[in-house]
Amino acid sequence: MENNSKGTMLELRTIEDWKAASLSLSEQECFPELTARLRMVSPEWSDSALQTRAVMERAFAEGWVQPKPPAVRTGRTVAIVGGGMMGLAAATALNTAGHFVRVYESSPHLGGLLCVGRGRVRIEQWVIDRRVQILESEGVEFVTGAHVGEVIRFDELRAVSDSMLLAVGHRRPRPIMVPSCDRSSVMTLEQLLHSGSIPNELRGKKALILGDAEGVERAQAYLASEGVLEVVVMPHIGGALQAQLDHQAEGGCPLFCHRSDGHPNPVGLVGIDKASSGLEMVRCVLLDIAQDPFGSAMVVPRPGSAFSMTADLVVIAPGYFGPDNRLVEAQLGVELDVHGNVAADRRFGTSVPGVFYAGDANPRASSLLWDLSQGLEVAATIDVRLGGKGTSIDSPT
Repeated sequence: MENNSKGTMLELRTIEDWKAASLSLSEQECFPELTARLRMVSPEWSDSALQTRAVMERAFAEGWVQPKPPAVRTGRTVAIVGGGMMGLAAATALNTAGHFVRVYESSPHLGGLLCVGRGRVRIEQWVIDRRVQILESEGVEFVTGAHVGEVIRFDELRAVSDSMLLAVGHRRPRPIMVPSCDRSSVMTLEQLLHSGSIPNELRGKKALILGDAEGVERAQAYLASEGVLEVVVMPHIGGALQAQLDHQAEGGCPLFCHRSDGHPNPVGLVGIDKASSGLEMVRCVLLDIAQDPFGSAMVVPRPGSAFSMTADLVVIAPGYFGPDNRLVEAQLGVELDVHGNVAADRRFGTSVPGVFYAGDANPRASSLLWDLSQGLEVAATIDVRLGGKGTSIDSPT
Protein backbone atom coordinates (compact mmCIF):
# COMPACT_ATOMS: atom_id res chain seq x y z
CA MET A 1 0.00 0.00 0.00
CA GLU A 2 1.02 3.61 -0.44
CA ASN A 3 1.58 6.18 2.24
CA ASN A 4 -1.16 8.76 1.71
CA SER A 5 1.21 11.74 1.99
CA LYS A 6 4.39 10.74 0.19
CA GLY A 7 3.34 7.87 -2.07
CA THR A 8 5.88 5.39 -0.63
CA MET A 9 5.24 1.74 0.15
CA LEU A 10 4.84 0.82 3.81
CA GLU A 11 5.92 -2.73 4.68
CA LEU A 12 4.66 -3.20 8.22
CA ARG A 13 6.15 -6.47 9.43
CA THR A 14 7.29 -5.68 12.96
CA ILE A 15 6.12 -3.47 15.79
CA GLU A 16 9.09 -1.21 15.06
CA ASP A 17 7.78 -0.77 11.51
CA TRP A 18 4.35 0.26 12.80
CA LYS A 19 5.82 2.72 15.28
CA ALA A 20 8.14 4.23 12.68
CA ALA A 21 5.24 4.57 10.23
CA SER A 22 3.08 6.36 12.82
CA LEU A 23 5.87 8.77 13.71
CA SER A 24 6.49 9.48 10.02
CA LEU A 25 2.81 10.16 9.38
CA SER A 26 2.58 12.46 12.41
CA GLU A 27 5.59 14.44 11.22
CA GLN A 28 4.36 14.72 7.64
CA GLU A 29 0.94 16.22 8.24
CA CYS A 30 -1.59 17.53 10.71
CA PHE A 31 -4.13 15.07 12.19
CA PRO A 32 -3.30 11.96 10.07
CA GLU A 33 -5.98 9.91 11.86
CA LEU A 34 -8.60 12.47 10.77
CA THR A 35 -7.38 13.04 7.22
CA ALA A 36 -7.32 9.27 6.65
CA ARG A 37 -11.01 9.09 7.49
CA LEU A 38 -11.73 12.01 5.15
CA ARG A 39 -9.87 10.32 2.30
CA MET A 40 -11.48 6.90 2.74
CA VAL A 41 -14.51 7.96 0.66
CA SER A 42 -12.30 8.61 -2.38
CA PRO A 43 -11.40 5.56 -4.54
CA GLU A 44 -8.10 7.25 -5.40
CA TRP A 45 -7.04 7.32 -1.75
CA SER A 46 -9.06 4.53 -0.11
CA ASP A 47 -6.33 1.87 0.16
CA SER A 48 -3.65 4.20 1.53
CA ALA A 49 -6.21 5.91 3.78
CA LEU A 50 -7.22 2.57 5.27
CA GLN A 51 -3.60 1.78 6.05
CA THR A 52 -2.97 5.22 7.52
CA ARG A 53 -6.04 4.83 9.72
CA ALA A 54 -4.88 1.39 10.89
CA VAL A 55 -1.38 2.70 11.66
CA MET A 56 -2.66 5.69 13.62
CA GLU A 57 -5.25 3.68 15.55
CA ARG A 58 -2.51 1.31 16.67
CA ALA A 59 -0.31 4.29 17.51
CA PHE A 60 -2.96 5.70 19.83
CA ALA A 61 -3.64 2.28 21.35
CA GLU A 62 0.07 1.66 21.99
CA GLY A 63 0.60 5.14 23.43
CA TRP A 64 2.97 6.25 20.68
CA VAL A 65 1.02 9.47 20.06
CA GLN A 66 2.23 11.75 22.82
CA PRO A 67 1.88 15.52 23.39
CA LYS A 68 4.81 17.59 22.16
CA PRO A 69 4.58 21.04 23.74
CA PRO A 70 6.82 23.69 22.20
CA ALA A 71 10.21 23.96 23.87
CA VAL A 72 10.10 27.76 23.83
CA ARG A 73 7.15 30.14 24.16
CA THR A 74 7.11 33.44 22.27
CA GLY A 75 4.88 35.20 24.78
CA ARG A 76 2.47 36.13 21.97
CA THR A 77 -1.23 35.24 22.19
CA VAL A 78 -3.71 34.31 19.47
CA ALA A 79 -7.49 34.07 19.85
CA ILE A 80 -9.25 31.78 17.37
CA VAL A 81 -13.02 32.04 17.01
CA GLY A 82 -14.29 28.74 15.62
CA GLY A 83 -13.36 25.21 16.65
CA GLY A 84 -13.93 23.37 13.39
CA MET A 85 -11.28 21.72 11.22
CA MET A 86 -9.81 25.07 10.19
CA GLY A 87 -9.63 26.45 13.72
CA LEU A 88 -8.09 23.24 15.07
CA ALA A 89 -5.46 23.15 12.31
CA ALA A 90 -4.53 26.81 12.84
CA ALA A 91 -4.36 26.28 16.62
CA THR A 92 -2.03 23.31 16.18
CA ALA A 93 0.36 25.19 13.90
CA LEU A 94 0.43 28.38 15.98
CA ASN A 95 0.93 26.47 19.23
CA THR A 96 3.76 24.50 17.64
CA ALA A 97 5.36 27.84 16.70
CA GLY A 98 5.35 28.73 20.41
CA HIS A 99 2.41 31.12 20.64
CA PHE A 100 -0.26 30.88 23.32
CA VAL A 101 -3.50 29.87 21.60
CA ARG A 102 -7.07 29.92 22.87
CA VAL A 103 -9.93 28.58 20.74
CA TYR A 104 -13.53 29.75 21.28
CA GLU A 105 -16.33 27.50 19.99
CA SER A 106 -20.04 28.28 20.31
CA SER A 107 -21.23 24.65 20.36
CA PRO A 108 -20.63 22.26 23.27
CA HIS A 109 -18.28 20.13 21.16
CA LEU A 110 -15.27 20.82 18.99
CA GLY A 111 -14.89 19.66 15.40
CA GLY A 112 -17.64 21.51 13.54
CA LEU A 113 -18.49 19.72 10.29
CA LEU A 114 -16.08 16.91 11.14
CA CYS A 115 -18.60 15.46 13.57
CA VAL A 116 -21.89 16.56 11.99
CA GLY A 117 -20.83 15.66 8.45
CA ARG A 118 -20.05 17.19 5.12
CA GLY A 119 -20.69 15.19 1.96
CA ARG A 120 -20.28 11.49 2.77
CA VAL A 121 -17.93 12.11 5.68
CA ARG A 122 -18.75 12.14 9.36
CA ILE A 123 -16.17 11.44 12.04
CA GLU A 124 -17.08 10.10 15.46
CA GLN A 125 -16.88 12.69 18.23
CA TRP A 126 -14.57 10.51 20.34
CA VAL A 127 -11.97 10.52 17.55
CA ILE A 128 -11.99 14.32 17.54
CA ASP A 129 -11.97 14.54 21.35
CA ARG A 130 -8.95 12.24 21.46
CA ARG A 131 -6.96 14.65 19.28
CA VAL A 132 -8.25 17.64 21.26
CA GLN A 133 -6.89 16.06 24.45
CA ILE A 134 -3.45 15.89 22.82
CA LEU A 135 -3.71 19.57 21.83
CA GLU A 136 -4.75 20.53 25.37
CA SER A 137 -1.74 18.68 26.76
CA GLU A 138 0.43 20.63 24.33
CA GLY A 139 -0.88 23.91 25.72
CA VAL A 140 -3.83 24.87 23.51
CA GLU A 141 -6.80 26.18 25.51
CA PHE A 142 -10.39 25.53 24.40
CA VAL A 143 -13.51 27.37 25.50
CA THR A 144 -16.72 25.66 24.34
CA GLY A 145 -20.22 27.08 24.57
CA ALA A 146 -18.62 30.48 23.99
CA HIS A 147 -20.85 32.76 21.95
CA VAL A 148 -18.32 35.40 20.95
CA GLY A 149 -20.06 38.67 20.22
CA GLU A 150 -22.67 38.07 22.91
CA VAL A 151 -21.27 36.92 26.26
CA ILE A 152 -17.73 37.71 25.11
CA ARG A 153 -17.33 40.75 22.85
CA PHE A 154 -15.09 40.56 19.79
CA ASP A 155 -13.32 43.82 20.65
CA GLU A 156 -12.64 42.70 24.22
CA LEU A 157 -11.13 39.49 22.91
CA ARG A 158 -9.01 41.39 20.41
CA ALA A 159 -7.76 43.77 23.14
CA VAL A 160 -6.17 40.91 25.11
CA SER A 161 -4.72 39.08 22.08
CA ASP A 162 -1.79 39.88 19.81
CA SER A 163 -3.69 38.45 16.83
CA MET A 164 -7.16 37.14 16.20
CA LEU A 165 -8.46 34.60 13.67
CA LEU A 166 -12.11 34.43 12.70
CA ALA A 167 -12.57 30.83 11.49
CA VAL A 168 -16.33 30.89 11.77
CA GLY A 169 -19.02 28.63 10.37
CA HIS A 170 -22.38 29.34 8.77
CA ARG A 171 -24.74 31.28 11.01
CA ARG A 172 -26.96 33.25 8.62
CA PRO A 173 -29.86 31.04 7.44
CA ARG A 174 -31.57 31.52 4.11
CA PRO A 175 -34.94 33.26 4.65
CA ILE A 176 -37.05 30.20 3.94
CA MET A 177 -40.58 29.82 5.21
CA VAL A 178 -41.13 26.23 6.35
CA PRO A 179 -44.20 24.67 7.96
CA SER A 180 -43.94 24.62 11.74
CA CYS A 181 -44.32 21.22 13.34
CA ASP A 182 -43.75 19.84 16.84
CA ARG A 183 -43.41 16.19 15.80
CA SER A 184 -40.04 14.48 16.23
CA SER A 185 -40.36 12.97 12.75
CA VAL A 186 -40.20 16.44 11.14
CA MET A 187 -37.10 18.49 11.85
CA THR A 188 -34.70 21.04 10.48
CA LEU A 189 -31.11 20.16 9.64
CA GLU A 190 -29.87 21.84 12.84
CA GLN A 191 -32.27 19.83 14.97
CA LEU A 192 -31.15 16.65 13.23
CA LEU A 193 -27.42 17.30 13.61
CA HIS A 194 -27.60 18.38 17.23
CA SER A 195 -30.09 15.75 18.37
CA GLY A 196 -27.31 13.31 19.26
CA SER A 197 -29.06 10.50 17.41
CA ILE A 198 -32.36 9.89 15.69
CA PRO A 199 -35.12 7.93 17.47
CA ASN A 200 -34.63 4.17 17.29
CA GLU A 201 -37.98 3.68 15.58
CA LEU A 202 -36.70 5.64 12.56
CA ARG A 203 -33.67 3.44 11.96
CA GLY A 204 -34.00 1.35 8.84
CA LYS A 205 -36.84 3.54 7.60
CA LYS A 206 -37.33 6.12 4.83
CA ALA A 207 -36.37 9.79 5.00
CA LEU A 208 -37.22 12.70 2.71
CA ILE A 209 -34.78 15.63 2.59
CA LEU A 210 -35.74 19.00 1.16
CA GLY A 211 -33.10 21.68 0.89
CA ASP A 212 -29.98 23.12 -0.67
CA ALA A 213 -26.97 21.13 -1.88
CA GLU A 214 -24.79 21.46 1.23
CA GLY A 215 -27.68 20.91 3.61
CA VAL A 216 -28.76 17.82 1.69
CA GLU A 217 -25.21 16.42 1.73
CA ARG A 218 -24.87 16.93 5.46
CA ALA A 219 -28.26 15.38 6.16
CA GLN A 220 -27.51 12.39 3.91
CA ALA A 221 -24.18 11.73 5.63
CA TYR A 222 -25.78 11.91 9.06
CA LEU A 223 -28.75 9.71 8.18
CA ALA A 224 -26.53 7.09 6.55
CA SER A 225 -24.42 6.91 9.72
CA GLU A 226 -27.60 6.58 11.80
CA GLY A 227 -28.93 3.61 9.84
CA VAL A 228 -31.69 5.23 7.77
CA LEU A 229 -31.96 2.91 4.76
CA GLU A 230 -33.80 4.91 2.11
CA VAL A 231 -33.25 8.62 1.52
CA VAL A 232 -35.19 10.60 -1.08
CA VAL A 233 -33.84 14.05 -1.93
CA MET A 234 -35.67 17.03 -3.32
CA PRO A 235 -32.99 19.72 -3.85
CA HIS A 236 -34.01 23.36 -3.98
CA ILE A 237 -33.91 25.03 -7.40
CA GLY A 238 -30.91 27.20 -6.48
CA GLY A 239 -29.14 29.54 -8.85
CA ALA A 240 -30.21 33.01 -9.90
CA LEU A 241 -33.93 32.25 -9.76
CA GLN A 242 -33.88 31.14 -6.12
CA ALA A 243 -31.68 34.12 -5.22
CA GLN A 244 -34.11 36.49 -6.90
CA LEU A 245 -37.09 34.91 -5.19
CA ASP A 246 -35.28 35.07 -1.82
CA HIS A 247 -34.58 38.75 -2.36
CA GLN A 248 -38.17 39.54 -3.34
CA ALA A 249 -39.79 37.69 -0.45
CA GLU A 250 -40.98 39.64 2.56
CA GLY A 251 -40.18 37.75 5.77
CA GLY A 252 -38.96 34.67 3.96
CA CYS A 253 -39.33 32.73 0.75
CA PRO A 254 -41.19 29.43 0.33
CA LEU A 255 -38.97 26.41 -0.25
CA PHE A 256 -38.89 25.67 -3.98
CA CYS A 257 -37.43 22.29 -4.96
CA HIS A 258 -36.85 20.01 -7.91
CA ARG A 259 -38.76 16.73 -7.89
CA SER A 260 -36.75 13.64 -7.07
CA ASP A 261 -37.91 11.96 -10.31
CA GLY A 262 -36.31 14.66 -12.47
CA HIS A 263 -39.52 16.46 -13.48
CA PRO A 264 -38.49 19.78 -15.12
CA ASN A 265 -40.91 21.99 -13.19
CA PRO A 266 -39.95 23.27 -9.74
CA VAL A 267 -42.04 22.21 -6.77
CA GLY A 268 -43.43 24.29 -3.95
CA LEU A 269 -43.78 22.91 -0.43
CA VAL A 270 -47.35 23.46 0.76
CA GLY A 271 -47.46 21.65 4.08
CA ILE A 272 -46.62 18.58 6.12
CA ASP A 273 -49.39 16.49 7.68
CA LYS A 274 -49.63 13.19 9.50
CA ALA A 275 -51.10 10.60 7.13
CA SER A 276 -53.56 7.97 8.30
CA SER A 277 -50.80 5.39 7.86
CA GLY A 278 -48.75 7.17 10.50
CA LEU A 279 -46.21 8.41 7.96
CA GLU A 280 -45.40 12.07 7.36
CA MET A 281 -47.17 13.34 4.23
CA VAL A 282 -45.44 16.20 2.42
CA ARG A 283 -47.94 18.15 0.29
CA CYS A 284 -46.51 19.84 -2.79
CA VAL A 285 -47.60 21.57 -5.96
CA LEU A 286 -45.92 22.01 -9.35
CA LEU A 287 -44.89 25.56 -10.16
CA ASP A 288 -44.65 27.45 -13.42
CA ILE A 289 -42.16 30.29 -13.96
CA ALA A 290 -43.78 33.53 -15.09
CA GLN A 291 -43.01 37.25 -15.11
CA ASP A 292 -44.59 39.93 -13.00
CA PRO A 293 -45.65 43.27 -14.54
CA PHE A 294 -42.15 44.61 -13.98
CA GLY A 295 -40.42 41.77 -15.84
CA SER A 296 -39.08 39.95 -12.77
CA ALA A 297 -39.36 36.20 -12.39
CA MET A 298 -42.17 34.80 -10.28
CA VAL A 299 -43.66 31.40 -9.66
CA VAL A 300 -47.33 30.47 -9.86
CA PRO A 301 -48.94 27.18 -8.78
CA ARG A 302 -50.05 25.02 -11.69
CA PRO A 303 -53.77 24.27 -11.37
CA GLY A 304 -54.56 20.65 -10.58
CA SER A 305 -50.90 19.71 -10.01
CA ALA A 306 -51.00 19.01 -6.29
CA PHE A 307 -49.31 15.80 -5.17
CA SER A 308 -47.89 14.32 -1.98
CA MET A 309 -44.98 12.17 -0.84
CA THR A 310 -44.72 10.11 2.33
CA ALA A 311 -41.76 9.23 4.55
CA ASP A 312 -41.02 8.19 8.10
CA LEU A 313 -38.80 11.23 8.63
CA VAL A 314 -38.78 14.64 6.92
CA VAL A 315 -35.70 16.85 7.13
CA ILE A 316 -35.84 20.47 5.96
CA ALA A 317 -32.39 21.87 5.17
CA PRO A 318 -32.75 25.25 3.44
CA GLY A 319 -29.08 26.15 3.91
CA TYR A 320 -27.24 29.34 4.73
CA PHE A 321 -25.99 32.50 3.09
CA GLY A 322 -22.81 32.42 5.19
CA PRO A 323 -21.65 33.62 8.61
CA ASP A 324 -23.61 36.34 10.37
CA ASN A 325 -21.02 39.11 10.57
CA ARG A 326 -23.14 41.90 12.01
CA LEU A 327 -21.61 41.64 15.49
CA VAL A 328 -18.12 41.31 14.03
CA GLU A 329 -18.64 44.52 12.07
CA ALA A 330 -20.19 46.41 14.98
CA GLN A 331 -17.66 45.37 17.63
CA LEU A 332 -14.42 45.15 15.63
CA GLY A 333 -15.12 47.69 12.90
CA VAL A 334 -14.01 45.36 10.10
CA GLU A 335 -15.13 46.13 6.57
CA LEU A 336 -17.63 43.82 4.87
CA ASP A 337 -17.82 43.00 1.18
CA VAL A 338 -20.95 43.33 -0.98
CA HIS A 339 -22.10 39.86 0.12
CA GLY A 340 -21.92 40.67 3.83
CA ASN A 341 -18.74 38.64 4.39
CA VAL A 342 -15.72 40.10 6.16
CA ALA A 343 -13.49 41.57 3.45
CA ALA A 344 -10.08 39.87 3.48
CA ASP A 345 -7.03 40.00 1.25
CA ARG A 346 -5.19 37.04 -0.30
CA ARG A 347 -3.33 36.46 2.96
CA PHE A 348 -6.54 36.52 5.02
CA GLY A 349 -5.91 39.97 6.49
CA THR A 350 -8.90 42.22 7.24
CA SER A 351 -9.19 46.01 7.43
CA VAL A 352 -8.35 45.79 11.15
CA PRO A 353 -4.63 45.09 11.79
CA GLY A 354 -4.05 41.78 13.52
CA VAL A 355 -7.49 40.38 12.68
CA PHE A 356 -7.58 37.57 10.11
CA TYR A 357 -10.56 35.94 8.46
CA ALA A 358 -11.09 32.48 6.99
CA GLY A 359 -13.83 29.89 7.15
CA ASP A 360 -17.09 28.89 5.51
CA ALA A 361 -17.68 32.28 3.90
CA ASN A 362 -14.31 32.19 2.15
CA PRO A 363 -14.86 30.78 -1.36
CA ARG A 364 -11.63 28.78 -1.14
CA ALA A 365 -12.99 26.65 1.69
CA SER A 366 -14.73 23.89 -0.23
CA SER A 367 -13.97 20.67 1.69
CA LEU A 368 -12.80 19.57 5.10
CA LEU A 369 -9.33 18.75 3.78
CA TRP A 370 -9.23 22.20 2.21
CA ASP A 371 -10.35 23.69 5.52
CA LEU A 372 -7.36 22.04 7.16
CA SER A 373 -5.03 23.30 4.44
CA GLN A 374 -6.39 26.83 4.73
CA GLY A 375 -6.08 26.72 8.52
CA LEU A 376 -2.36 25.93 8.19
CA GLU A 377 -1.97 28.66 5.56
CA VAL A 378 -3.55 31.39 7.67
CA ALA A 379 -1.55 30.20 10.69
CA ALA A 380 1.67 30.74 8.73
CA THR A 381 0.58 34.29 7.91
CA ILE A 382 -0.22 35.04 11.56
CA ASP A 383 3.08 33.55 12.71
CA VAL A 384 5.02 35.84 10.36
CA ARG A 385 3.11 38.85 11.67
CA LEU A 386 4.05 37.84 15.21
CA GLY A 387 7.73 37.70 14.32
CA GLY A 388 8.06 34.06 13.30
CA LYS A 389 9.25 32.51 10.06
CA GLY A 390 5.94 30.91 9.13
CA THR A 391 4.70 27.59 10.49
CA SER A 392 6.07 24.47 8.82
CA ILE A 393 3.37 21.79 9.18
CA ASP A 394 2.65 20.22 5.80
CA SER A 395 -0.71 20.74 4.12
CA PRO A 396 -2.68 17.61 3.13
CA THR A 397 -3.76 19.04 -0.24
